[in-house]
Amino acid sequence: MSRYKPPKAMALSLCLLFSLFVGLPVQGQAADVNTARDDSPSVNVALGTVNLLDAHKKGYLGLEYRVQPLGDWQLRPVLATGWITDAAWHIAAGLKRDFRIDKGWTLTPGFSVLFFEDGDIVTLGSSIQFKSELEISYRFPGQNRLGLAFFHVSNGGLGDKNPGTEALVLSFGVPLTL
Repeated sequence: MSRYKPPKAMALSLCLLFSLFVGLPVQGQAADVNTARDDSPSVNVALGTVNLLDAHKKGYLGLEYRVQPLGDWQLRPVLATGWITDAAWHIAAGLKRDFRIDKGWTLTPGFSVLFFEDGDIVTLGSSIQFKSELEISYRFPGQNRLGLAFFHVSNGGLGDKNPGTEALVLSFGVPLTL
């Protein structure tokens, strides 16, 4: 059975357009100077290694937009895209939650659903993938964050094969003030 593969340029363009739309301020949501900057939306860049536990490790570059925490549970909606050096790529949407564990230190678990395009080496058995992640980061006085994250990506049995993959990435986050 053949699966549909959308043109990569079109999928990436749609993801970027959607990210820009979601990032635009809505009337009445302008940044309040009294709001803590660590609760501001942020942009994170991640660099690391995919196939961490396999013989054929590949490089990873990720870009992520984190919305300000919402509701009583302080969940952060996340939009992301990532590229692997074997031509694999993904777009994702998910939720994260920051837990402050000590002055400056934050533990952030997350879960996302991905549309994944296989590469030459990293093939995950389905276009739909699930990502579970745990990040520890340090927040500097200017509110920038430097973190280390481990994540697992798997199709959860949706495909005939479910090899999954793991990654270790270094991330850098910058808060956005509107």
